[in-house]
Amino acid sequence: MELDDEQPKKELLQIYDAEGYPTKGLARAEVKAEDPRTSWYAVVNVWLIGPDGRILCSQRSEKNQNNPGKWQTYFGGHVKVGHTFVEALEKGLREEIGLAIDRSKLYLVERGSDPKNLAHFGFYILPFGGRAEDLKFSDGEISAVRWLTIDECRQEREAAADKWCNAISSRFEPGIRSWIAGGGRGRTEKK
Repeated sequence: MELDDEQPKKELLQIYDAEGYPTKGLARAEVKAEDPRTSWYAVVNVWLIGPDGRILCSQRSEKNQNNPGKWQTYFGGHVKVGHTFVEALEKGLREEIGLAIDRSKLYLVERGSDPKNLAHFGFYILPFGGRAEDLKFSDGEISAVRWLTIDECRQEREAAADKWCNAISSRFEPGIRSWIAGGGRGRTEKK
């Protein structure tokens, strides 16, 4: 299936106030065209981590408008109108890689706001014991996946920064390492 370049422009993003309460829906193209931008939106991302502590990294399709062909450490995207963070995560994983999730296994790394970029965010971990080769890239956004440790991700990014986007930031790395060291136990979010 080819990625429709017009699809992201037509998406209705959930718009929030500065405190994080949903207010209305607005087309993604309208939000991105604001100058200066005044609409708060939200993104949700998840690291899929295997039983051995490695992270399932994905390569963005060459057809993606942003960062085509680049590797990233997480899956996710914008929160669409009418969806909660977790619903957006479920929908994104189902569309991008054909994965249905068990909400009770989600671990919340951090939920917060970025006033500089007018964005609310939710970062999660999901333990994944499945096989990468069983995933289905049905919506055309992802072209490949592979397992890497946190250190391997860092080394690859340092060696070839132009081939990577959306790496694990120093802000989230301690929480991810703690979750891995704890055997995948931690708080969950049921929303």
